[in-house]
Amino acid sequence: GTNNTANTWFEQGYDLANPLNGIPLHGSTFTALDNANFTFTMAPSYTAPNGILIGPAVTTGTFTLVTPTNYVTLSVLGMGGNGGDAMIATVHHLDGSTETANIATGDWFGTPNPGIAWIANGRCNSTVNLTTETDGTSGDGLGNPRIYHREFNLSNTTSPVTSIVFNYTGSSTGNSDLMALSGAKIGR
Repeated sequence: GTNNTANTWFEQGYDLANPLNGIPLHGSTFTALDNANFTFTMAPSYTAPNGILIGPAVTTGTFTLVTPTNYVTLSVLGMGGNGGDAMIATVHHLDGSTETANIATGDWFGTPNPGIAWIANGRCNSTVNLTTETDGTSGDGLGNPRIYHREFNLSNTTSPVTSIVFNYTGSSTGNSDLMALSGAKIGR
């Protein structure tokens, strides 16, 4: 993105002294720490657009499914900055119907929240030259920063989901970074 002047994620392997710290490798699939029913596949590249940032400056974003599928539950992978924020997720179905759910993200650093999907154990300062400097990563030893999963059940389980539109409803300076989507099908 642009205007990166604060702390940010780094990928596993970047911190040579702690190679397991960081977010999962691009393209990898992992299971949520606190719920083995949810798996998430990370973006195929971290150098291309790979997520949705929702907040006071960018108030809407859409996940579009490549293959529309029937789901009973959807799970969003993400976290908040500056305290996190609240959103309305509008789920669009192939039959033209929609349904909504209120979701919120917890702050990625220091906020105890349920639904912990991943603990990165470090973040880095975006102003550090990431190609020539190895300094600049930090974690607090308490399992920060964190990525969370947030679930919502669907009432329309007979028509495939085509897209989910997220709209900012927060009233603070918080924002949410949405990284992936997972879904539970009928019978799973």
